[in-house]
Amino acid sequence: MPDLKSEMSKVINQWNDPVPTPTTITPNTGRAVTTNSTRVTFDYVRDNPGVTRGEAMVALEKIGVPPSSSTSLLSIMTMRGNIRKAADGGLFAVQKEYAPIAASKQAKPKAAKIPAPQPEVIETPTEWTVDSVIGHLIVRQALAVYDEPRKIFGG
Repeated sequence: MPDLKSEMSKVINQWNDPVPTPTTITPNTGRAVTTNSTRVTFDYVRDNPGVTRGEAMVALEKIGVPPSSSTSLLSIMTMRGNIRKAADGGLFAVQKEYAPIAASKQAKPKAAKIPAPQPEVIETPTEWTVDSVIGHLIVRQALAVYDEPRKIFGG
């Protein structure tokens, strides 16, 4: 039976060993890729042209890419132009090897700033007269002004 001291020294020595980097094998290529979900996702679409988003997510999950990552990566790659989406939903790589495509630096058109409307200043006559109030009204407006007090006071 091994003694405690020798077992402890084995454990301590294992801590000093470098940790191997996890790798996955991409389908159809047999190449080992070191924990690079972006490249694995792109390579899967490239190697399986016409694959749907759902099919890709299932297959990528089996390879080790979490569904939340594959969903995001497929969306971003489509928006950035690394892959294109056909009318039937199939995904296709537009380049042979993955290369990041920078976001467009084109300035988006900004809405023109329209100044807030200023309140219209209505000058009130210094002296109130009937002519100053109704003198500029047309006949229909004058008739409406005539009818309103009749409705209020009756008659």
